Amino acid sequence: MYFSIKDLSLQESLSREEAKKLWYKYFLSSWGSIIPWLALLMLALMHAFAINAYSKELEFFGAFIHSFLKSIFLYVLFVNAFIIPAIVSRKIRQELNRVRQ
Repeated sequence: MYFSIKDLSLQESLSREEAKKLWYKYFLSSWGSIIPWLALLMLALMHAFAINAYSKELEFFGAFIHSFLKSIFLYVLFVNAFIIPAIVSRKIRQELNRVRQ
Protein backbone atom coordinates (compact mmCIF):
# COMPACT_ATOMS: atom_id res chain seq x y z
CA MET A 1 0.00 0.00 0.00
CA TYR A 2 1.04 3.57 -0.55
CA PHE A 3 0.89 5.85 2.46
CA SER A 4 2.64 8.93 1.17
CA ILE A 5 3.24 10.93 -1.96
CA LYS A 6 6.98 10.22 -1.66
CA ASP A 7 6.40 6.44 -1.62
CA LEU A 8 4.07 6.71 -4.59
CA SER A 9 6.53 8.70 -6.66
CA LEU A 10 9.41 6.36 -5.81
CA GLN A 11 7.56 3.08 -6.38
CA GLU A 12 5.77 4.09 -9.56
CA SER A 13 8.46 6.29 -11.14
CA LEU A 14 6.19 9.32 -11.20
CA SER A 15 7.22 12.90 -10.73
CA ARG A 16 6.36 14.38 -7.35
CA GLU A 17 3.74 16.64 -8.93
CA GLU A 18 2.02 13.75 -10.74
CA ALA A 19 2.01 11.69 -7.54
CA LYS A 20 0.61 14.62 -5.57
CA LYS A 21 -2.19 15.17 -8.11
CA LEU A 22 -3.17 11.49 -8.07
CA TRP A 23 -3.04 11.27 -4.28
CA TYR A 24 -5.22 14.33 -3.64
CA LYS A 25 -7.65 13.48 -6.42
CA TYR A 26 -8.41 10.10 -4.90
CA PHE A 27 -8.08 11.20 -1.27
CA LEU A 28 -10.77 13.85 -1.70
CA SER A 29 -13.04 11.54 -3.68
CA SER A 30 -12.74 8.82 -1.03
CA TRP A 31 -14.11 11.13 1.66
CA GLY A 32 -17.18 11.65 -0.51
CA SER A 33 -18.02 7.99 -0.17
CA ILE A 34 -20.82 7.23 2.28
CA ILE A 35 -19.33 3.91 3.42
CA PRO A 36 -16.58 5.31 5.69
CA TRP A 37 -19.10 7.66 7.31
CA LEU A 38 -21.63 4.90 7.95
CA ALA A 39 -18.91 2.67 9.38
CA LEU A 40 -17.74 5.55 11.56
CA LEU A 41 -21.22 6.17 12.93
CA MET A 42 -21.90 2.48 13.56
CA LEU A 43 -18.60 1.94 15.36
CA ALA A 44 -19.02 5.06 17.47
CA LEU A 45 -22.52 4.02 18.53
CA MET A 46 -21.40 0.49 19.38
CA HIS A 47 -18.46 1.85 21.37
CA ALA A 48 -20.64 4.30 23.29
CA PHE A 49 -23.20 1.64 24.17
CA ALA A 50 -20.51 -0.83 25.22
CA ILE A 51 -18.85 1.71 27.54
CA ASN A 52 -22.14 2.70 29.14
CA ALA A 53 -23.69 -0.73 29.49
CA TYR A 54 -23.32 -0.67 33.26
CA SER A 55 -23.81 3.04 33.96
CA LYS A 56 -26.40 4.27 36.41
CA GLU A 57 -29.60 5.30 34.74
CA LEU A 58 -29.46 8.98 35.78
CA GLU A 59 -25.90 9.39 34.53
CA PHE A 60 -26.44 7.39 31.36
CA PHE A 61 -27.30 10.24 28.99
CA GLY A 62 -24.34 12.46 29.92
CA ALA A 63 -21.92 9.54 29.90
CA PHE A 64 -23.36 8.33 26.58
CA ILE A 65 -22.87 11.73 24.93
CA HIS A 66 -19.33 11.98 26.30
CA SER A 67 -18.31 8.53 25.09
CA PHE A 68 -20.08 9.01 21.74
CA LEU A 69 -18.09 12.18 21.05
CA LYS A 70 -14.88 10.51 22.20
CA SER A 71 -15.64 7.54 19.95
CA ILE A 72 -16.27 9.79 16.95
CA PHE A 73 -12.92 11.46 17.53
CA LEU A 74 -11.06 8.15 17.84
CA TYR A 75 -12.71 6.60 14.80
CA VAL A 76 -12.10 9.69 12.66
CA LEU A 77 -8.43 9.32 13.53
CA PHE A 78 -8.60 5.62 12.65
CA VAL A 79 -10.35 6.29 9.32
CA ASN A 80 -7.82 8.99 8.43
CA ALA A 81 -4.87 6.82 9.37
CA PHE A 82 -5.80 3.46 7.84
CA ILE A 83 -9.01 3.16 5.86
CA ILE A 84 -8.83 6.20 3.57
CA PRO A 85 -5.14 5.64 2.60
CA ALA A 86 -5.96 2.01 1.77
CA ILE A 87 -8.87 3.07 -0.45
CA VAL A 88 -6.75 5.76 -2.10
CA SER A 89 -3.87 3.35 -2.69
CA ARG A 90 -6.15 0.82 -4.34
CA LYS A 91 -7.70 3.44 -6.61
CA ILE A 92 -4.30 4.84 -7.59
CA ARG A 93 -2.98 1.37 -8.43
CA GLN A 94 -6.08 0.69 -10.56
CA GLU A 95 -5.64 4.00 -12.38
CA LEU A 96 -1.93 3.37 -13.04
CA ASN A 97 -2.63 -0.15 -14.29
CA ARG A 98 -5.36 1.17 -16.60
CA VAL A 99 -3.03 3.84 -18.01
CA ARG A 100 -0.22 1.31 -18.60
CA GLN A 101 -2.46 -1.02 -20.63
